Amino acid sequence: MSQRWGGGFVREIIGWQRGQPILCFRRAAVSDGARRLYISAGIHGDEPAGPIALAALLEEGFDFCGLDAVLFPALAPDALVAGSRTNIVGIDLNRDYRDPQTDEARAHLVALSGQGDFDLAICLHEDWEAEGSYIYEVVRAGRIGMAKALLGAMASHIGPDGRDEIDGHRAEGGIIRPGMRAAERPDWPEAIFLFENHCPIVYTLETPSGFVLDRRVAAHRAAVLRACEILAGCAR
Repeated sequence: MSQRWGGGFVREIIGWQRGQPILCFRRAAVSDGARRLYISAGIHGDEPAGPIALAALLEEGFDFCGLDAVLFPALAPDALVAGSRTNIVGIDLNRDYRDPQTDEARAHLVALSGQGDFDLAICLHEDWEAEGSYIYEVVRAGRIGMAKALLGAMASHIGPDGRDEIDGHRAEGGIIRPGMRAAERPDWPEAIFLFENHCPIVYTLETPSGFVLDRRVAAHRAAVLRACEILAGCAR
């Protein structure tokens, strides 16, 4: 079942997690030639800042700069209510995108199956060990990334994580550019699935869970706004 929403979006229930609806918001481009944007949040229930930021933009009627947009504000709504990283049976949904075993991941993949390609994909996350904001940037050869611009927008609220190594990866100024060896990984995160199947530029944005929630929400919001501005500008 779908219904109209503010900002020209259509709201659709694509699945359920223990009685909580998994929602998708879709909005066609307002003009020919506009680029396609994908954003998700809330795949981990103990990471609330992304879902709050994305839901607030939808409630405000933000038009995402006229882009063709597909948004999943809370991929694990029951886990968000519970404040749990995993679903009720202890599975991390963000490791279930190669050979999905969970109803949640399967429902998400069905919803994506007819969507085709996106120009940019953003996954909003948080990290309890982070010392500032940081970004995973995965960009196909020949494409120009925007990680510095997004991190700069986030820095108005939370500065970049200054560590040289983050989550086992080499980092520079809060930016991680991991080598993508998807075939070697048995447990794909959502970002790898998107990169392999739907999008040549994928960002995972991380805010530090130990910081005040309002600042974390503001950092995610600032990055989303900046990404929309850049992507819409490329379409002109």
